[in-house]
Amino acid sequence: MITLTIDGHVVTVKKGASILSAAERAGVRIPTLCHDGRLIPFGACRICIVEERGREGKFIPACFTPAREGMDIVTDSEGIRASRRKKLELLLLNHPMDCPACDRRGNCDLQTLVYEYGLGDTIYPWEKITFAVDDVSPFIRRDPNKCILCGKCVRICDELQGRGALAFIGRGLNTRIGTSYDQVLACEFCGQCIDVCPVGALTSSLFDYETRWWELKEQSTVCGYCGCGCTLMVGCKEGKIKRVESDPGRGDNGGNLCVKGRFGWEYVHSPLRLTSPLVKKGGTFSEVSWEEALEVTARTLREIKDSAGGDALAGIASGRLTNEEGYLFQKFMRGALASNHIGHAGGFGFDGLLGLRESLGSAATTTGLSEIREADVIMLVRCNPYEMHPLVKIELNYAMRDAQPRVILMNPVNCRMSHPAGSSPLRTSPRFLHHTPGTEIALINSMVQVIIEEDLIASQFVQTSTEGWEGLKKQVENYTPDAVEKITGIEASRIRESARTFAQGATALSLLGPSWGFPGDEYHLAIALANLALVTGNVGKRGSGIYYLSDRCNSQGALDMGVVPHLLPGQVSLHNDTERKRFEALWKTELPRQDGMGALEIYQAAERGRVRGLYLVGDNPLATCPGYDQTVRALAALDFLVVQELFLTETARHARVVLPACCFAEKEGTYTALDRRVQKLKRLLPPPGGCLPDGTIFMKLSGRLGFPLNYALPGEVMEEITNAVPSYGGISYQRLERGGLSWPCSDAAHPGTPRLYQNGFNGNRAKLIPVEAPPPLNHDAAYPFTLLTGGLLFHSGSLSMMSLHLKKVCPSNYVEINRGDAARLGIAEGEEVVVRSRSAEVALSVTLSERPFPGVVFMPHHFSPGVALLTSKEAGYTRVAVEKKERIKVR
Repeated sequence: MITLTIDGHVVTVKKGASILSAAERAGVRIPTLCHDGRLIPFGACRICIVEERGREGKFIPACFTPAREGMDIVTDSEGIRASRRKKLELLLLNHPMDCPACDRRGNCDLQTLVYEYGLGDTIYPWEKITFAVDDVSPFIRRDPNKCILCGKCVRICDELQGRGALAFIGRGLNTRIGTSYDQVLACEFCGQCIDVCPVGALTSSLFDYETRWWELKEQSTVCGYCGCGCTLMVGCKEGKIKRVESDPGRGDNGGNLCVKGRFGWEYVHSPLRLTSPLVKKGGTFSEVSWEEALEVTARTLREIKDSAGGDALAGIASGRLTNEEGYLFQKFMRGALASNHIGHAGGFGFDGLLGLRESLGSAATTTGLSEIREADVIMLVRCNPYEMHPLVKIELNYAMRDAQPRVILMNPVNCRMSHPAGSSPLRTSPRFLHHTPGTEIALINSMVQVIIEEDLIASQFVQTSTEGWEGLKKQVENYTPDAVEKITGIEASRIRESARTFAQGATALSLLGPSWGFPGDEYHLAIALANLALVTGNVGKRGSGIYYLSDRCNSQGALDMGVVPHLLPGQVSLHNDTERKRFEALWKTELPRQDGMGALEIYQAAERGRVRGLYLVGDNPLATCPGYDQTVRALAALDFLVVQELFLTETARHARVVLPACCFAEKEGTYTALDRRVQKLKRLLPPPGGCLPDGTIFMKLSGRLGFPLNYALPGEVMEEITNAVPSYGGISYQRLERGGLSWPCSDAAHPGTPRLYQNGFNGNRAKLIPVEAPPPLNHDAAYPFTLLTGGLLFHSGSLSMMSLHLKKVCPSNYVEINRGDAARLGIAEGEEVVVRSRSAEVALSVTLSERPFPGVVFMPHHFSPGVALLTSKEAGYTRVAVEKKERIKVR
């Protein structure tokens, strides 16, 4: 630490900190145009100049000059002001003075400084140079004439996003920010460049001239897409969202957002939103009152329960419900309907977490997202955060820029790893383990075998903190690299190198993707990863652990709240009589004793007639669940289907009753991010028409079924949750107003726990559990390709499909084929083909890329009909054939 003085304020900072950051810590404002705390200091604008006492007149840039012990800095003097004024005059040489017509009026850093320093037109004679404006790119409008060449857009695109879509072009007076060959901007459209632009050179076509900044009412809330839990700053006017941004000072995303978070909110105001309850009469939906819709629903559910028991009823809820709504949903199912048949996320998205619970003790990611930056080794297993979890991508880019860890990519498809600006071009390239689909467990077991054979284990940690060592040691003996090479297709030498890299790092962590699109034994895969982390001692310390990248914004919370079969809140076994009695006393009802079924089992049971009534909340299985034909048969076999939704989805059209719900912007509650951060969701807008929050609907239904759920506010539900779920103890809305808390948070004084297992495994030992790899895929000449599917950068389930601008960028379904396979089949880019499986066939256009390796095809799972039609509900990968459309007749 060093101490210095800034404008008379004594401040102590870490050695290496800049004068600018020291001034910020001291509460002293130094103006700047090119600086952003997320970026490597650039020093382009020179507005942040200061001087040191004793060296007056020698101006130094505060943004990248390191603070030194004993410095006495002056930030405002006549000489400094004169120099800043001169620099502003030069910036105005080619800048149009059309502030009243500029969309950034009132929120422009240049305008603020020009006003502060009393400048008018530039004093220099100058004939302005004009550049072409790009106003046709999706989302982003570029006007180089307003650019001041601060470079922030170029740097954030390079350093954080790893895209490099923008660059300095031209020389001298003709320098500008542009794209390669002056093409229309084609990138991730994250909007980060808009966010950092200090002037009106980069604006959004969604927001431009919709309203003035000072007319907006801004509130912070939590993004409703993936599990990263980003904080949004939402500007509203007259009951409509007008702008979405992020504040670096709020939330753990540090001001960073992706395309869905910044631009994907259009569905909130979609004219297709449901606004009244619907009841099917004579095969046609009719709008009815809430009174009639609730009466029909409650009466029919009661009839099924009375005639066939609670075992004939089931419920499936979205991982986008708040914690309070998820808690009420499963309490309604168990208390009012006497059913344990409860699932969420279509049956995917949490099996891996249950595997982590079996090994480590908690069904959760072990540490906070920011610790990715501190890892010495990072291994990505079957995940692609560059598409599905952009904030994790940014954390990885931070790490590669600053700490430059060694990276291992374990994936059956080619996932892009960027090379952020500022990271050394000499650093070790990521080690890519392109394995045969479904062989991850064998590959991880082989790494463990090498670590044991070469005595690279963390002996003390294994001895004192784990159990099951001898069983694991014996089991992995069969997974030698030579044997596993034949299973995975990875050379034995590369397996050994990867094992050594992981074991010899000072800290190592793993990121595991959800089973969406990679149907396999995710439960056992998570256990295998836990074995690898435990034998190397990479649990419970900084920069280590296992991250599970959940797909929905509250997948973790749904699991915590008990929206799963067999379990109660806090993952308490229904067969533990002590815990059962505690919950029966809390809920004032006797809990059902029959075993429960998850989502996939529920559909199978419905098809067989075992489940007669189904309550679907925010889930659209006909679009997102494998086995389309099986799902259709299951829904048709039901006596009663009620769907609670924002839109009349494909699944909702099969329902007898459809109940209109509120979206994330129209209700209060909490979400739990993938790293266990509980954050408060704020009500920004009134609901359209007669929409009600999901929790309100549950309470109204439950009361009609004789099981009253009486809570005036969502905060009262959280009070009960803190008693029912031990890890949520001490969490309250009042505490969450000050920021998110990571559970466990055992009492009101507990600050939260960003990192699990720092002090052991809750008095127990972690379990080393032998896991056998599943048999390899059988090759089939009639279906020569393995179908892989997953998320996209521009889409996430049904909601993003209702965003017009996201659909403009990514409008329709397609199949990606390796270029070599396409050449062999005589298939060209954009050509129509038929993808055929044993279940069905789908006509699609072709995209040629390097993502799928030979023998693999990739399809996004967000489009219907598509993956759901080709796949089945049985575990395992789907084999498909790809042929030109004219060669076969499509049914």
